[in-house]
Amino acid sequence: MILIPVLRELERTRPGARYFCLDNVVFRRRELIDHAGLRGPEGLVPSIWRRFAPEHWSAITEFLRDNAIQVVVNLRDEELETDRRYLDYREWLARSRPEVAFWDLYDTPSRAEQQLPSVEKAVRVLRREGIALGAVDPSWLRGFAPPCGPSEQAEEVSTVGLFVGASQHLKRWPADFWVELAGQLATV
Repeated sequence: MILIPVLRELERTRPGARYFCLDNVVFRRRELIDHAGLRGPEGLVPSIWRRFAPEHWSAITEFLRDNAIQVVVNLRDEELETDRRYLDYREWLARSRPEVAFWDLYDTPSRAEQQLPSVEKAVRVLRREGIALGAVDPSWLRGFAPPCGPSEQAEEVSTVGLFVGASQHLKRWPADFWVELAGQLATV
């Protein structure tokens, strides 16, 4: 997960902060959390909630209430011409629970900022909201070797995740591009 370094710095800056994350394999494996240098999230929420579909609004709202969550940090950068569900939810919830704050990328007017890497955008959102993050080191997987079986030798492994699916046709990258990228990564 690309935002692990941001979470690590957030934990360092705010050691008592409770946070929840979308369900992700990284947060289900203690050895990855430990290698990342994280305390880890207090809990995981269904990854499908990242879409903020109206049929999930009640469940999301109940989860926020039950866990006394005061801030929703959304770092998705959806094209608003195509998908406004998050903003619609944010507006809907503001009418009934105005005490919940939303920190996101949508209130950043600069087009230049929209072109930044995801980690930098996340850091800027948190800094904009008063969290004084220090330097963020993106190399958290360097040197990680997953647990080996008894007959295997541990050696340094480079792990690359290729996320080839997308739920919207506008986000799909042609399969031949993925094949070319995998070939290039295999030679590194």
